[in-house]
Amino acid sequence: MSLLPNNSSLADQEFASLVEKIVTEDYQALKINPLSCDIRLLPHLAICKDVNIAGLTESEARTYINNSQDIKKYTGTVYAVEQSINVCFEDGKLKEWFDTDLEEGYFDIDVTLRADPTKLYDAKKFKKAKELINKAKNVRSHLGIFSLKVPNSNGQIKQSGGVIINLNLTNSLTFNTRAKIYIGGGTRCQIV
Repeated sequence: MSLLPNNSSLADQEFASLVEKIVTEDYQALKINPLSCDIRLLPHLAICKDVNIAGLTESEARTYINNSQDIKKYTGTVYAVEQSINVCFEDGKLKEWFDTDLEEGYFDIDVTLRADPTKLYDAKKFKKAKELINKAKNVRSHLGIFSLKVPNSNGQIKQSGGVIINLNLTNSLTFNTRAKIYIGGGTRCQIV
């Protein structure tokens, strides 16, 4: 139904009917999968889902947009916090204060880093992970310890004279998120 006067031009009437079709069309059936869509659509999907993907890699942004509805729906639960952790780190686990010897209201995060040479774990990633965790957690809960475990590494060093040295490396790093952390050796890493 057009609101144009009867004496409007043919072009105006055709334009009005086109606009009416666009406005009345139901776009709910159109689903865009953030895991497989074109990268140029990600900022638009983030706006539609009301999430901030700044500071995330492409794969992290896709995961966050895809999980954002569940994270918002279950905000304040262990599930929502673990989904937020898994945006930046795979297989993150949350331990609540009553499962450990933490003071009441605190929880710890355990993450095992993957041996993937294409992944970069820097201070920005930890800051973004902490931001996502704080958005998903209960208001009364507080992040205590952020524990990182590096997978075990095995190797051999061959020296001259046929001597072989076998290596078995196990590493873990724990951050108290209430403290400022500085890592020496020319590299400065601060988690606030």
